Amino acid sequence: MVPDPITVKANLDFRVPGEEQLMLEKSDPPESCEASKQQITKILIVDDLISMRDHMIGLLRKILPGELDLAVAVDADEAKSIAVAQKPDAVIVDTQIGESSGFKIAEKIWKDSPNTKILFWSRTHKEKHVWELERIRPRCTSYGYILKSESDAKLAYAIESIVLHDNPYLYPLYRNSQIGLRSQIDELTEAELETLEDVAIGLTDRAIAQRRHISVRGVQNRISILLSKVLRGECGIVHEKTGMESLNQRSRLVYLALCRGLIDQEDIEERNREFFAWLDAENYSTP
Repeated sequence: MVPDPITVKANLDFRVPGEEQLMLEKSDPPESCEASKQQITKILIVDDLISMRDHMIGLLRKILPGELDLAVAVDADEAKSIAVAQKPDAVIVDTQIGESSGFKIAEKIWKDSPNTKILFWSRTHKEKHVWELERIRPRCTSYGYILKSESDAKLAYAIESIVLHDNPYLYPLYRNSQIGLRSQIDELTEAELETLEDVAIGLTDRAIAQRRHISVRGVQNRISILLSKVLRGECGIVHEKTGMESLNQRSRLVYLALCRGLIDQEDIEERNREFFAWLDAENYSTP
């Protein structure tokens, strides 16, 4: 069931002295005065920690002008339901919601309403966040990315940038990661990232092929591309220096993907659960 939004009044001390007197001097009828009131801003806050939700509500009340219509969600299903029903102007979402991802929530919201402004509020920075956001974001809306460890002043600036001024706000590490990913690793496709995660949980080429409904040759081609994009010849260079096969390419692929944040522990755990669920559905025996 979709909870009722929390309606709050924001602090109006931002108004210029004398503005009220100018409004009173106008000869427009009362109806036009009502029409001139600031539009209500609808914002959805998605976080599974009540302390973080309450903190964000308090900050929004302090910094945004006019009347706010606030709603909160504690998981992905609730967030998607509220977004569909209430069509918020902006969404503030944690990048990790339980076993789900804030990027998956945002992808669904943007698919239905590409003009929705979204601020990603993350506990930690990972290069995969760069890949996810660049993959899903529409080109027609403002968005932001900031860490929860940042000060309220910077958080307020990020919110004002995207909600009031339609300007993106990117945490500096995010911008640096954009440059780093482009210079160190060619952009991975969604299919290649999926194969990378399958390799990370230890699947063979044949198992990946059967799981993803592609040929073994197709799997081997994806892995070859991944090795080229991520390793960039490192194993060959080490081989030339040592005169022997010193590095296992698949193991090195997983190691570098973890170091660079292309995959993380949560990704691997989720893919592992999905794989064994698939085995059960296919009537294979599991450990």
